[in-house]
Amino acid sequence: MDCPSGITKGLAVLDFRDGTSTAVKYASQMVIFANVLARADGSVKAVEKHGIAQVEEWLTASRESAAREIATPAGASVLRLNTHLDARRPFDDLLADLRALTGLATVKNEVDDLVAFLQVQGIRKDRGMAPSAVSRHLVFYGNPGTGKTVVARLLSRIYASLGFLSKGHMVETERSGLVAGFVGQTAIKTREVCDKARGGVLFIDEAYTLVGKDQDFGQEAIDTLLKFMEDNRDDLVVVVAGYPDKMAGFLNSNPGIRSRFTRCMNFQDYSPEELSSIFAAFCKEGGFTLSDGASAKAKGIFEEQYLQRDETFGNARFARNLFEQCLVRHARRITKADNITDGMLTTLEEDDVEWVG
Repeated sequence: MDCPSGITKGLAVLDFRDGTSTAVKYASQMVIFANVLARADGSVKAVEKHGIAQVEEWLTASRESAAREIATPAGASVLRLNTHLDARRPFDDLLADLRALTGLATVKNEVDDLVAFLQVQGIRKDRGMAPSAVSRHLVFYGNPGTGKTVVARLLSRIYASLGFLSKGHMVETERSGLVAGFVGQTAIKTREVCDKARGGVLFIDEAYTLVGKDQDFGQEAIDTLLKFMEDNRDDLVVVVAGYPDKMAGFLNSNPGIRSRFTRCMNFQDYSPEELSSIFAAFCKEGGFTLSDGASAKAKGIFEEQYLQRDETFGNARFARNLFEQCLVRHARRITKADNITDGMLTTLEEDDVEWVG
């Protein structure tokens, strides 16, 4: 087991891109399967217990290896190009997906306003009238895990369904995906990213990291981005996102930025009740049900963590991390049972729910 598990690493990369937890689920089921095999002869020998522990460590190390690779500058700069086949799904279905998201009441109202504006612009265009000179680019204020990427992806498809973007895909990047370390290279790198996003949405996370440093190439990236936005105003939407206080500094750093980003959406932290709902959704997606005790304990954890939160609070990511920890504890509990039933395999109990930060 010197080499990482290719399946686990691959699933971890997909989890990072899609916000899922399949790598942890896979590891949990593999440990359970190993235990079932070890019990086939009626007992689990010491050497078998040691082997199962090695399997669990191997799968965990593989997942952590993938996480480290993604966290490197090279990994972080990889563009997540979401060219989904459903980019042209019916408009009503896309709105239904938006409204089905937990919380985000203010954001949903702002999207409704944006959609109404776009629809009127479409009618004006059909009747030969000049469109209103209003920027379609957006600022998303909010802490991590508040749904900014999910909403941006839906908006890319909504724009396309209304005829305002030719493709409706989304390219997600950040500073390391735009800035190079040599004179002239940043402009080339930024244009390449923008070219990939043409016809869709370019989502720039933590956009404020592009400004505020002396002798830095971030300004070159901004200048290139603004020029590209101007030249492709009819087939590109740029969404800049990040912490509320830091985004204000970014917008005020350059008159060209402020003039192009006039519409803002504020993504509030999820309440404990909303986090409980998100957690329950992760469980359902993973094929698990929650006992009453498990559900109550999870809500208590969300209430405690919500009161202690700061700007780094993970919101939905925290709910997913708790779910992943529950799966590991569930697997350890189940593998100690003599008769494993289907109900045991699909139910999270109170003892499975514990947050280790």
